[in-house]
Amino acid sequence: MSTKIEIGEETRAGLNRYASVMKQRLGRRVTFDEVIKELLERERQKQLVSPVPERPRGWRKGKNAR
Repeated sequence: MSTKIEIGEETRAGLNRYASVMKQRLGRRVTFDEVIKELLERERQKQLVSPVPERPRGWRKGKNAR
């Protein structure tokens, strides 16, 4: 299944830089799919190590104030 997304030039440049590092580490070309998958996995691992406590809905000060 192919899904197309639009990304900005700055984001594309960042993905290219990360892909270049991955290419050096793995010794082969990598796709944006692989780059995004690795970044998502890193973020998931980071959240497992130090989870952010869940906040109740409407926790912001003044959200329900009139």
